[in-house]
Amino acid sequence: MREEVDSCWHYYDEKERCIFCDIIRQERDTGERVIGENEHFITLAPYAPRFPFEMWLLPKAHGSSYENNQSSIYGSLARMLSPRAAPGLHALVRARAEPRADSLVAGVEALRDRPDRTAELPAIACPTLVLCGADDQITPAAEMRRMAGALPRGRYVELAGAGHLAHLEAPAAFVTATGSFLADVLAP
Repeated sequence: MREEVDSCWHYYDEKERCIFCDIIRQERDTGERVIGENEHFITLAPYAPRFPFEMWLLPKAHGSSYENNQSSIYGSLARMLSPRAAPGLHALVRARAEPRADSLVAGVEALRDRPDRTAELPAIACPTLVLCGADDQITPAAEMRRMAGALPRGRYVELAGAGHLAHLEAPAAFVTATGSFLADVLAP
């Protein structure tokens, strides 16, 4: 983390611009690695990912930290996670996110800094359900299909009309898919 912050400062010292603002501008111009975006956030597949499936969820407006953003953008973050979700679900996500900004930042940092385990997927011998919302902009369906395909006993299920919060957006379909998987696994 320290190295990343130092690199950002070095870039700023040389260019007098924020590296993340420049990355967003360049990626929006080319559109090659833009996974999704809305009025306040953009999700990118980085040019040189440290591990497969790495994605960055970045605020479009320059700022020093997420917790300093206006509370109005949390609704936009909820829509980024689940674009077709009902307004009530957006309100729920926003209500959960606002008082826990430090926890959310820590979670994002932990995900970002985790080691790549892709090469270990073929060694996972147990039945594994990879469940994904069809509209997920954070972990896109195509990448989740590849992950399930690398698992010897992987099963992929895609939930129509759901985004990253599939368990909240399509709870009945989520329960059905999970229940079906468990019934198959536990069948004699």
